[in-house]
Amino acid sequence: MFTYPVLILFFLGITQAAHISTPVVPVCEGATLVYEYKGPIPEDKLRTGDHVHIISSEIDVGNPSTTFPNLLHVAIEKSSFKGDFQKFMTTIPSVTRLVLENNQVENFKIDNLNVLPNLEILGIKGQSVGNLNAGIFSKFVHLKELHLVSANIGAIDDMAFDHAEKLEVLDLSRNKLTSLSEKTLGPLKNLKHLMLNHNQLKALAAEHLPELPELERIDVEGNEITEVDLDNLKKKCPKLRVVRI
Repeated sequence: MFTYPVLILFFLGITQAAHISTPVVPVCEGATLVYEYKGPIPEDKLRTGDHVHIISSEIDVGNPSTTFPNLLHVAIEKSSFKGDFQKFMTTIPSVTRLVLENNQVENFKIDNLNVLPNLEILGIKGQSVGNLNAGIFSKFVHLKELHLVSANIGAIDDMAFDHAEKLEVLDLSRNKLTSLSEKTLGPLKNLKHLMLNHNQLKALAAEHLPELPELERIDVEGNEITEVDLDNLKKKCPKLRVVRI
């Protein structure tokens, strides 16, 4: 875990809670302190830190003219957006870790995040993403962790992960997946941890997975899977040690 001495909250036209609160557990691993502010935050504070956690806010994007290139880790939770969400993303061009949890964003698309080419960790929870189409992650060539949880995903195109070769952690928990294609995960030769908890899968066999030489763990709790042929899975995934059902 990363530790940092202070965290500064900001953004454009944010309306915060009525008081400064007690720090709470952050959704962003790198964040250590979280405060809720009332009223505007002086602009000079927007440039002093590299971590920010926004919670329970109303964000009016408007027409942003200022960017904050020092920000590397951004977490936004339980907030609502008014205006062009992608324009909001253009104000944080250097972000490597982005967590979006239980927000209200109309017509949200993963394509909205294509303006963040340096992303290494992306977490989206409680936001409808829909099916993952071919090439959807083509702009995220540095991505190492992808968490799409409770994102209303029912299907994944065979070529969805064609440009995500560096991915090490893939979390697709609490979606609507009924099957898994061998071709889908084929490009993920560096994948170490696969999470498919609480979907609608009925089976997990060797024919459902490609050769994944670095895969160490699979979680499939909360599906209709009752047993797994670990011996055959390990022929394709020689480092596989843990399968949680």
